[in-house]
Amino acid sequence: LQVGLAKGLAAGGRAQFDLLGFDCCLMAAVEVLHAVRPYGKVLLSSEQLEPGEGWHYSAWLSALIAQPSMPSEQLAGRICDSFKAFFDRNADPQVRGQGGNITLSAIDAGKVPAVVAAVDALAARLADGLEQGGWARWLGIAKALRASEEYAGTGHHDLVDLAENLRGQGADAECAAVVSAVKAAVLHRIGSADCPRAHGISIYFPRVVPEPEGEGADPLATYAPCACSASWADLVGAFHEIAAADDAPPDVTNLDSSDAQLG
Repeated sequence: LQVGLAKGLAAGGRAQFDLLGFDCCLMAAVEVLHAVRPYGKVLLSSEQLEPGEGWHYSAWLSALIAQPSMPSEQLAGRICDSFKAFFDRNADPQVRGQGGNITLSAIDAGKVPAVVAAVDALAARLADGLEQGGWARWLGIAKALRASEEYAGTGHHDLVDLAENLRGQGADAECAAVVSAVKAAVLHRIGSADCPRAHGISIYFPRVVPEPEGEGADPLATYAPCACSASWADLVGAFHEIAAADDAPPDVTNLDSSDAQLG
C-alpha cells in the first residue's frame, strides 16, 4: 500500500493527497493510519466492516462539483454524513438495516503520531505491569478486551473504548493520554446502533491467537512488523505467552447443580 501510494503521488507530481479515503473494511486501525499518514492530510476510513453498497458517491460528489474548493476536512464530513444518510433514509428495509452496523471517521493525519506515541507509552506501562503482576494483570487486560467494542470478531477494538476499560491496570494516566490523543485526531465520525462506542480509531489486540494462514505461520510474528508500536506488538505477544503457559487445570469445586443455579 505504501509503495503504491508513493508511486502514484510521484507520478502525479504531488507530495500528498488532500484527502485519502478507503471505502473498504477495517481500515481505521491505528496500524493502517500510521502506515499511510505521510500520503494524505485527511484520512477517511471505517473501524467496522462496510456494507457492499459502500459510500454514497453521488451525494458528496454533487456537493464537491458545486463547491470545488471545499476544504478536505469539510468534504470528509460530507462523505461520512452522506454514508449514514444513505442507509438511514433508504426505502429498502434490508439496506436500511445494514446501516445499524456502520462506522466512518475522518482523521487528521498530522495528529496520528501523537496517537501512536500515546499507544506506545500505554503498552510499555501495561507490559511492565504484566511482568510484575503476572496472572492477575493478565486477567485485568483480558477483561478489558472482552468489555471493549470489537469489530466482526477480528481482534480490532475501538481504541478509546479499550483505553477506558484498561483503567485500573496501573496505567490510568497513559489511558487518559490515549483517549485525549484520539479525540484530538478525529475530525468527524459517524456511528450506529450496533457500534455505539466507536470513537474513530481502532487497534489490533486479539483475545485469542488467530489460526495461522499457512503452514509454519505465526500470526503474532506476522503482526509485529505491521504494528504502529514495537511496544504494543511486544505487549500482545507477552499477553498470549502468559495464556499459553497456563496449563493448570480449572478449579471446579463448590459447584451447585441445583435447578435454581442452572435456571
